[in-house]
Amino acid sequence: MAELPDIESLQLLVLVGRRGSLTAAASEAGVSQPAASKRISRLERRLGVRLLARTRRGSTLTAAGELVTGWAERVLDDLDVLVEGTAALRRESSGHLTVAASLTVAEHLLPTWLGELRRSAPELHVGLQVTNSSRVCDLVRDAVVDLGFIESPGSLRGLRSHAVADDRVAIYRLHWRGRRVLFVNDAGWKTERRLLDAGLDLRADVLVAGRHRTDGSLGDEFLAAVSPRAIIAGDAGFPPEERLDPAKASRWRQLGIAVFDQRETGGVTIRPDEDQLRIEGFLNGQTVKLSAARDLE
Repeated sequence: MAELPDIESLQLLVLVGRRGSLTAAASEAGVSQPAASKRISRLERRLGVRLLARTRRGSTLTAAGELVTGWAERVLDDLDVLVEGTAALRRESSGHLTVAASLTVAEHLLPTWLGELRRSAPELHVGLQVTNSSRVCDLVRDAVVDLGFIESPGSLRGLRSHAVADDRVAIYRLHWRGRRVLFVNDAGWKTERRLLDAGLDLRADVLVAGRHRTDGSLGDEFLAAVSPRAIIAGDAGFPPEERLDPAKASRWRQLGIAVFDQRETGGVTIRPDEDQLRIEGFLNGQTVKLSAARDLE
């Protein structure tokens, strides 16, 4: 395995990207320009990629350097998450504030919150337990922890709760040779309503959707606007309230729509070619071929 780049060199590279030159980056990092240049040269040798364009007027990032800088930023962000998360775990037994969090919250949200808390209240020690949502609720009810974070709809029995964050869902549509695949994930009926009210052309050959746990998403009006020939929905790993409603799937099939329930199909492959769009379930082999594209353009 190739020798990994050191953290200080990655931090310096990111500074070059932010400040626009090696000289400015070196000044902010508190090192001399020659020392900074040697550090970047060593990084280039380790990665086998030229990161800086060096001229008499200074050194700036190459096109490859800009790409590597973006990747380096993500590595450093992930490192911050690791440091903040393990620091909280380390303080679990002696924390003055004990927190329990579900796996998803602990991975994606809690590191940032803990970092902000540390900056605003550095004297406060926080202990953290990471477990599933049901266990988090039990720990709060039994007063084992002071505070719990989970992803949950509605009220929780015997507990006071307050919504502190909501996830974001990207909606996008793939166009390919006159065919459209619309991805709405589990956006929910409010998002569907906004799309309908905006008067957008939502038609697509294939609809890839999940069921939002708190509402009646994928309603008849939205389905009529999309007018799909196939729907890929649900997942065996989803909570029961997010899985595809069998009655709804049956009604779709009666309308002549091919339904891929991922509890049965597992992963689904969409393969476009010159004449058709081929959709195939991984586990059960369910296959649908959508021939000549409709006039959607």
